[in-house]
Amino acid sequence: AIISYNKYNTIEALAGNDIKYVAIGNTITVPAGRYAKEALENSGIYSMIEGKVIFAENVRQALDYVLRGEVQAGIVYMTDTKIVRDGQLNVFAIDMGSHEEILYPIAVVKGAKDTQAAKSFVDYVTSDAAQKVLGKYGFMTR
Repeated sequence: AIISYNKYNTIEALAGNDIKYVAIGNTITVPAGRYAKEALENSGIYSMIEGKVIFAENVRQALDYVLRGEVQAGIVYMTDTKIVRDGQLNVFAIDMGSHEEILYPIAVVKGAKDTQAAKSFVDYVTSDAAQKVLGKYGFMTR
């Protein structure tokens, strides 16, 4: 998601003159940073805004930069925008097809000390009730 104080509704808007800085996660160490860079490259604007990019050590730091007004926009996970008060920031969802699919795999690890407890946890997380909770917090479920 793109977050900002202005009402941007396209990723290309980040190349505008009113945007001096865009916060994203470090593309080497932060998965969200890699997804952001991929989306910016696929939209054709990364080379145009590369000098504006401020790399954060994690997604919450990128969000904090925007909340404190230190940057004009940032790219974070949609789930991270859930902590922002309604109306505090504009939130624009980036086209999910513009970057690699974001997955959170879950499985019981071979050799786990308590495989039954691990299986119970996996069963719970994949249950309809837990998926509803995850959805409430912005995670897309299958």
